[in-house]
Amino acid sequence: MTLRLRLLVVGAAAVATAAGAVDWTRLGLDFWNAPALRQQVRDNLRRQAELDDGLAQVIENNRARDRVLRDLRAGRLSVGEAAGWFYELGQDQPGFWTAHANTLRQEYPDLPDDERLCRHVTQLARQFEATGPETTGVHSPAAAEPARPRG
Repeated sequence: MTLRLRLLVVGAAAVATAAGAVDWTRLGLDFWNAPALRQQVRDNLRRQAELDDGLAQVIENNRARDRVLRDLRAGRLSVGEAAGWFYELGQDQPGFWTAHANTLRQEYPDLPDDERLCRHVTQLARQFEATGPETTGVHSPAAAEPARPRG
């Protein structure tokens, strides 16, 4: 065996040993795990679509709340009607609404739920009048149309 051939064999053995020692999964090159990775991508895309839908719902509901506050301030709705719209819009976001209802119970502990919501809407309308929709947490650049949230 010539020197060149020996070096080639030793080099090939060293490369093979090094290749076996590499953790291919850490490099993202795990061929055998491809089906699981494809499923994870599908799951992530599905979750992203759910989150996008949820965000679109929040934006739509905030625009509707903004219109409700504008109509309340303009005298086209009573506080009770505005609170009813806020309640209906909250039903589209059950996780948010549960947390929000708990916050209102802490803010107004001695009042029934409907009165708590009326107080909250009144507070938002005052903020809206004083500083605009940005400080109410309810903001829509296209909120000049009358309040008619989805129903």
